[in-house]
Amino acid sequence: MVTPIAAFHHLGGVELHAQPCQGTACFVARHRDRDRWSSAERSDPRVYCLGRCYDAPAAADDTTAPRVEIACATSILLGRCVDGGAADLTAYRRSGGYEGLRRARSIGVGATLTEVEASGLRGRGGAGYRTADKWRTARSQPAGARVVVVNADEGDAGAYIDRVLLERDPHAVLEGAAIAAFAVGAERAYVYVRREYPAASAALRAAVTEAEHAGILGGPGLTVTVVEGGGSYVCGEETALLNAIEGRRPMARARPPYPAERGLFGQPTVVNNVETLANVPWILRYGGAA
Repeated sequence: MVTPIAAFHHLGGVELHAQPCQGTACFVARHRDRDRWSSAERSDPRVYCLGRCYDAPAAADDTTAPRVEIACATSILLGRCVDGGAADLTAYRRSGGYEGLRRARSIGVGATLTEVEASGLRGRGGAGYRTADKWRTARSQPAGARVVVVNADEGDAGAYIDRVLLERDPHAVLEGAAIAAFAVGAERAYVYVRREYPAASAALRAAVTEAEHAGILGGPGLTVTVVEGGGSYVCGEETALLNAIEGRRPMARARPPYPAERGLFGQPTVVNNVETLANVPWILRYGGAA
């Protein structure tokens, strides 16, 4: 018997190997490889978007990488990705990794929020909400536990920036989440990663382990839990994602209250997308005005 929750997660328990993608970008590019697209139409369960839209029609075992170029004088987000990535802690620290977190802790919560506000950073997941405002709202709630949630349930056609960042620069996302947690007073963070991104999930888990062993995460500070999705597009909506983490039917919640007021397990919750948080370490390292 299929439960109502399982019905939303058609990839729950499915290991991705060579399954072809049937996402929108791959449908549009089906003429490039008609045999692969024919296989995608017959596959069960179907896979909708592997974050490999640049090489559509794609399959789960593809190893091609997107071309990443820097078209500005100063790279804030993709510098390490262009240089081959910084998947491990040593490489990340070599390029100034975790200096933003160190500075945030040295200047304090108020100044950290001011720097993020001065930067003008807005949510990069599509809503464009001011990041500092969301953090301040969560911080201003009555005393009690607070939570940070990283939304890595990227599934829109043509979008794969989150997958690239998680695979090539996972510590930048973790550092951004740690700065957010410091700013709002959270001791727990969850990263919800799509089932269709197994390599991203593996890279992130490895980065969490490294950061814990280095004393950056874990202990009395911030505990980060990686949660793997089960295949459901609606989980990209922040409140449906919160329900999924709680083990509930992943449907969008009525708002208000907003997650920053009452979110995961009823606690004030900051939900930020991967790209949003990956920008934060640079902002704290060099200052919001920069």
